[in-house]
Amino acid sequence: MTGKGPEKVRLLLFSTDANKPNSRFSRLFCGNCLLVSIAQIFIVLLVFAFLTFIAFRVMQIQKEIKEKESNTIPGSDFCKSVNAENMSLVALGYLTGVKEIENTMEAKNKIYYIINRPFTDQEACQVESLLRLFQEKSIFIIEIGNYTSANNSKTNFIEFLREHYTNLNLIKSTPTQFFKGSPFQNYLKEIDDFSIFAAKVLLIWQFGGTVLSPNLVLLSRHIYDNNEGFCDVDRDLLFCPNQCSAYVYQLVKVILDTLHTPALRPQSMTEATMQAIVDKTVADYCGNETAAIGCVGVNRIKPSRFCDKLSERCDFLRVQQWKEKDRNWKTTVNKFCPKIVNRYIPSLSNNTLEV
Repeated sequence: MTGKGPEKVRLLLFSTDANKPNSRFSRLFCGNCLLVSIAQIFIVLLVFAFLTFIAFRVMQIQKEIKEKESNTIPGSDFCKSVNAENMSLVALGYLTGVKEIENTMEAKNKIYYIINRPFTDQEACQVESLLRLFQEKSIFIIEIGNYTSANNSKTNFIEFLREHYTNLNLIKSTPTQFFKGSPFQNYLKEIDDFSIFAAKVLLIWQFGGTVLSPNLVLLSRHIYDNNEGFCDVDRDLLFCPNQCSAYVYQLVKVILDTLHTPALRPQSMTEATMQAIVDKTVADYCGNETAAIGCVGVNRIKPSRFCDKLSERCDFLRVQQWKEKDRNWKTTVNKFCPKIVNRYIPSLSNNTLEV
């Protein structure tokens, strides 16, 4: 028994010495495991941070898209809420006719002309074409300036049309009244082409709807009945389904920049000037990549939707170009404005529409 005791001790010591390399290996292995674990934790945290960033960016992009899809910039003190008590044009206090206004609450049911001079018979013809084509919509003629009953040509055209079409409204205003409370009120005291342009932009910014130039006739009855919620823009037309349009704010800023730098103010609003403004504002809003077609919030109206000659496949007719290119325009103009032609131009062989 005595001999076996030391032998057991020796065997135990021997086994302990034999296991020393394994112990060092175990410690080394455990150290590597710790490093691997730390690396794994770091990778997990990195992936989590990346996914969090992606989720944040997705939410940010969705928010931006939602803002553009809503196509509005809320909170402006000159972009008022439109409701039954504060209805767009009625709230201005200039409406001269009594008319039911329920169907004018929606922007798609409002079409505007803004003028600062007597109507020509061509413009009266265009207005009648709208009145006949869109009997469910309200057409507003907004006169900005000092008009009197002495303007017999203008008065006769408008009053004559109002006798025959109940959806025509006349609004009279002055520059001071019209621009009151807007960013333009301290700059636009007189009426010229640029002021009329500013008035059109302000009108659509505040109330939505469609504003037309005198050079455009609409040919389709269903234009903007089912709009995707974006503005449509062309040098002769601006439509927005809502007030406070985010795109139209780009136009507001262009006008303000021009007013702050009088040297930039154009002498007249030619087609080229209007085209340049449309190009710039769409590029500023959408970026240069999509400036030719538009983006979320604004569409450039496709050239194919315009025609210089009568065509059933287009939605808009540019009148001046039509008169220049089609010798037979006199024989077909009656289809747009039969009452104006019969009353003011009984014989188109001897009378032509004014340029």
